[in-house]
Amino acid sequence: RARRADDSPAAAAARGRALYRSQGCAACHGPEGRGDGPVAGTLSFPPTDFRRPEAYRRGAAAAAIRASIHDGVREGAAPAMPAFPGLAGRDLEDLAAYVASLQAPAALSARGAWIRLLPPVSRTTAAYLTVANASDRPRVLESISTPAARSVELHRMTTADGMMEMREVAEVPVPANGSVSLAPGGYHAMLIGLKRPLTRGELVPLLLRFDDGTSLRVSAVVGDAAPEAP
Repeated sequence: RARRADDSPAAAAARGRALYRSQGCAACHGPEGRGDGPVAGTLSFPPTDFRRPEAYRRGAAAAAIRASIHDGVREGAAPAMPAFPGLAGRDLEDLAAYVASLQAPAALSARGAWIRLLPPVSRTTAAYLTVANASDRPRVLESISTPAARSVELHRMTTADGMMEMREVAEVPVPANGSVSLAPGGYHAMLIGLKRPLTRGELVPLLLRFDDGTSLRVSAVVGDAAPEAP
């Protein structure tokens, strides 16, 4: 194949970014590839967050990305992403290079998410989990949201004059190369205005947002205690 004046990975990704915009990819996947485009909420299958290699349905390697763009992606018998057969050759490679450039190491992760089971009449409950940060930079958990509740507030239990107090906090620090636990007696999230009673064993989606713009989607199990580690 003929080489272009600038065939570097950075130049290919720059050309791919222009194609990303002209082909309408941002409408579904968002301007920065986070899966939050203006029509994302209307789709049967949520668009892939290109920053998360584990979220790619057909794999995050360059060859898999090229095939996904050219052939489309299906979930069973249903199309999850349309095919772009008109893109071929270097344009296809450039667009795949840009998508691949959006990937970021999974520095932040969450485990052990659970929500306390309360009587059906209760409209408020608490959620707990552990957030780990594998990077060399501290992060801040700024908010948690869920479709199961009207709002979610971050809280912390503290001791003052021998008395336990619960106070709302604006954020939860996540240390570099460390972790923070949202657990009974410390930091936790309050789900306020539950839209319906939660049931034992149910998985409730939580969306965690951090100060660097990244987010994590986790499933919290409803029960009386933290789930056992596998």
